[in-house]
Amino acid sequence: MSAPLYSLARGGFTEVCHRGEVVVVDATGVIYQSSELRGVYPVRSLLKPFQFFAAGHEPNAIWAPAVGSISATEAQVAQIRRWHPAIPAEMVVPASYPMEETFRAALKISQQNPSPYFHTCFSKHMAILKACEIEGWDLKSYAQTNHPYHERLLNLMGTLLGDASRVKGWVTDGCGLPSPVLDIRDTAELYRQLAVSENLEPIRKMMIENPTWVGGDGRVDTTVMQLNSGKVILKDGADGLLGVGVLPCAKYPSGLGIMIKLDSGYLLAALGIVMARVAEAIGLEMGAIRLRGHELNYHFELFKNSEKSVIDISPLIHEGSGVFPGDIPFRRQVSLDSQKGQHLTLSSMETTLHIGAHVDAPNHFGGKLGIDKVSLNPYQGPCQVIRVVKKTNEVIMPEDIAFHDIRSSRILIQTLSYDPSKPYQEDFVALASETIRALKQRGVILVGVDTPSIDPCHSKDLPAHHAALSSEIAILEGIDLSGIKPGVFELSAMPLRIQDGDASPVRAVLGKVGV
Repeated sequence: MSAPLYSLARGGFTEVCHRGEVVVVDATGVIYQSSELRGVYPVRSLLKPFQFFAAGHEPNAIWAPAVGSISATEAQVAQIRRWHPAIPAEMVVPASYPMEETFRAALKISQQNPSPYFHTCFSKHMAILKACEIEGWDLKSYAQTNHPYHERLLNLMGTLLGDASRVKGWVTDGCGLPSPVLDIRDTAELYRQLAVSENLEPIRKMMIENPTWVGGDGRVDTTVMQLNSGKVILKDGADGLLGVGVLPCAKYPSGLGIMIKLDSGYLLAALGIVMARVAEAIGLEMGAIRLRGHELNYHFELFKNSEKSVIDISPLIHEGSGVFPGDIPFRRQVSLDSQKGQHLTLSSMETTLHIGAHVDAPNHFGGKLGIDKVSLNPYQGPCQVIRVVKKTNEVIMPEDIAFHDIRSSRILIQTLSYDPSKPYQEDFVALASETIRALKQRGVILVGVDTPSIDPCHSKDLPAHHAALSSEIAILEGIDLSGIKPGVFELSAMPLRIQDGDASPVRAVLGKVGV
């Protein structure tokens, strides 16, 4: 599952949020990943340096465009036409217009037809077709996975990754060639190998010496390579991929392989913003970011919190824990005690089910289902902590949450109006039934509060509870949100399977997946 990488806000209100993944590897394996699970993606254009290596040509200026995805400026296309004056009949590259906007617009205004010369993959196909001629391979079938060229490419990836079976499958790229599908970790390792492998040194040198043929002016890969010549290799790709190979240095003696993936696809500005964060962390130069009135908020930081850390939001349960006046307090009775020389410790407890962090079942306030029969889905998944400031004994109204940027279907409301370390307090902040219905309209499936109840202490008709029942919103009460910065997290608060239980204590925790 991907996580937020950055968001853009205006006046404190989020307008744009880009999700995706950042994965970093060194010789030991993955040393950072921004989300808990790694994705599997077609490598597509990021494979070009390795596809060229498999073609077996001597690297030189003529073949520099074969390892890149050029913008196809007028000057670039003119040079490629001089190098390759004829298009082989066997070429499967579709006719297209240039990526570069000025030249593309001029061609359309002059009503010139699209051409394979304008395609970002033209030179790569020329290199493969030339290899087929040299090797005596069939030209017409060069786009099929069982062709000798692709078998050679697969063997190369197997050598670099240690096992060719790491290729999950093949898909057809937009240029007509087969593209392998890899775990994002393995694609990052390919780019580390591109930065460190002796066998790949000629490819590495060709890319470093010809950064404008890797992409073009204004492109992220070309720009970063120009600003950090000889230190790093970059290559962007279709559908929001950016591969980074950091050459060995004192700080990273085995080099680094870095993969960036945007869920939103190929957006040049967005890739640049994520790359700026990466560049800052590893000590690379990066051009200035223009935001045009936006405030930039990053949701990841390389090499920090790379393992998912857990925050416990469950108050300690003990014999002094506050319970509703007249309810059964917590009591633990020890039958055997290993600390007193007995062979084990054995104890029992007696208490209300509504103690500490707990979830209410519908049958607690008129519904039919006990806690053993409720859906578990609301109690685990992405959640958002929001801060609402109210005076004691007040009720949170719809207008109190109207301007919050609700980004999750699970909302935890931080009121800081109840201290779980003290005896039961009756003047905590509660929720209005209208607020529950307003949250329902915004797609909320669980509401949590840092108080003993979503209704005021002495409410008899429990309007917020009944609104939650009719809105099919799960209730989590009694959590401790002191010290939690509002933001996006991963919630786990599973109830016990107590037959016909009207509630269940839970161990509620937050995973740090965003801020």
